[in-house]
Amino acid sequence: MTRKKRRLYMLLLAMLGLGTATALVLTAFRDNLVFFYSPSDLQTRPVAERSFRLGGLVENGSVKKQDDGITTAFMVTDMKSSVPVVYKGLLPDLFREGQGVVAEGKLGTDGIFVPARCWPSTMRITCRRKWPMRWSAPAPIRSTSPSR
Repeated sequence: MTRKKRRLYMLLLAMLGLGTATALVLTAFRDNLVFFYSPSDLQTRPVAERSFRLGGLVENGSVKKQDDGITTAFMVTDMKSSVPVVYKGLLPDLFREGQGVVAEGKLGTDGIFVPARCWPSTMRITCRRKWPMRWSAPAPIRSTSPSR
């Protein structure tokens, strides 16, 4: 076997090994590549006792503070189905009804999602307010001095 053929075989073997390793990694992380599961996803694909992210909108009229002042119960919906959530801790300032939310935690046996962390999905709020103001025409200057 010549040097050129040996190099070619080594290159092909390395490419085959790299492709196999990539395929194994992608199949192992298949479920973890999803940023969050929606309530409809939980009905179609049951999640075992592992931590995952639940995302959706906070249902209007569902936020209820408990007597201890720290625990909050609310419903996360994707307009098709809803999941009850009980969060113990301080909620972010942007958390409110009708707002997007992503919570990371576990689904209990009773069907209630108990998150360890909860944060609002603020990307659309930031973009909606930030860009129109940046590119809009400047406001007219008003004089603060008394007119004569």
